[in-house]
Amino acid sequence: MSGVASKVLFLYNEHLATEALLGDAFTESGFDVDTFEVVPAERIDDPAGDIVFPDPTGYDVIVPLGARWPVYDDVLRRTWVGTEMQLVRDAADAGVALLGVCFGGQLLAQAFGGSVTRSTVPEIGWYHVDTDQPDLVPGGPWFQWHFDRWTPPPGATEIARTANSSQRSCSAARWHCSFTRRSIRHCSICGWQKIATAKSSAPGSATTNCAPAQPNLQTTPQHGSVAWSAAF
Repeated sequence: MSGVASKVLFLYNEHLATEALLGDAFTESGFDVDTFEVVPAERIDDPAGDIVFPDPTGYDVIVPLGARWPVYDDVLRRTWVGTEMQLVRDAADAGVALLGVCFGGQLLAQAFGGSVTRSTVPEIGWYHVDTDQPDLVPGGPWFQWHFDRWTPPPGATEIARTANSSQRSCSAARWHCSFTRRSIRHCSICGWQKIATAKSSAPGSATTNCAPAQPNLQTTPQHGSVAWSAAF
């Protein structure tokens, strides 16, 4: 795309999970930002359905974002999740870079041959992340909000992890590097019943660690948290 600004597409897999700080970071790096809403607010209770996605070859980077549903749900895989998985594979084949966050990271793992399953220990709040490449992914506390875990696809390189699960692998991130205070408030409102269910039904108990490990929630991304690279 010589002579024009690079373009990034953020996929809103649900209306509450937006690009937030990641959008600022891409804009500051000279990208034109496009967004595409997959499941709008009025379909939040009935998210299955066929979706026609934009042509991935019109972008330099595609970023699938978070959602409240499991990426391995059979009904969703037969509809838009399956279509989105094919979209990211087509994007990779065309040389388009991919960065997945939360549900989006799980979707990348699943699309390229990894696995995503229910975790016995969901993580809600601040958790210490160990990293093999601190220049790319700084270690220390990152905010988590997930009930699932993944295994990276064949050939992927795991970069970071918590004591419970992998957190960063090539171009996918489990933690919420895009979160703002508003994002966390929305998750708290929508997710408390899910936390209670996890505590009562999971083989292990849901762990909540919501006291900030730093005095204030970050309002700018840490260095390296928005790095993009080719797909797995």
